[in-house]
Amino acid sequence: MAVLPRQTDRIRDLERTGFTSQENVGENSWTQVLLRHASPLSTKEISLPTGFTIRPLDGTKEVDAYVELHQAVFESRNMRTEWRQRILQRPEYIPDLDLVAVAPNGQLAACCICWLAENPNGECSGQIEPLGVHSEYRRLGLGHAILSEGLKRLRSRGAKQVYVQTDKYRDGAFRLYESSGFRFVKNILMYRKYYEQVEGS
Repeated sequence: MAVLPRQTDRIRDLERTGFTSQENVGENSWTQVLLRHASPLSTKEISLPTGFTIRPLDGTKEVDAYVELHQAVFESRNMRTEWRQRILQRPEYIPDLDLVAVAPNGQLAACCICWLAENPNGECSGQIEPLGVHSEYRRLGLGHAILSEGLKRLRSRGAKQVYVQTDKYRDGAFRLYESSGFRFVKNILMYRKYYEQVEGS
């Protein structure tokens, strides 16, 4: 559960019900940070390696390939086909903002989903969630290229600012976002509650 450091009442309530901060728990410590793309929302064209292309995900036909990519990028099995299928059905989902980079052999090499939201003041903002590059295709500039394309598409749809939230330990992600114009906004604490395994469950 995400909590801002200034939300002291919420933190107190969480701790009373057994949640604990993951900021200093040793090897598995976990905190996040919110970044915002510097204003004005300018982007620059990034050249792709020869044979690579960036395009929207091909709908449900490519969901399984996306899930395989996501699991490899984030080293987690949390992303499942059913979950990804449901994302495509969300009312705020815009197919043209669901981007993938495709290698010359047809394999999905990188992904970047962009979201749009209207702020209370009526201004439009965007969010990057998630962005990742397969380990076999890193250091080719794909992260910069797909992020640049996402920012360009968000801007064309009226986004005045773009946010991204990432884990603090992801140094590669920090370098990518900062070099692309994102700047620190605030820290985010992560709280978690552990439950004992019930025998037979």
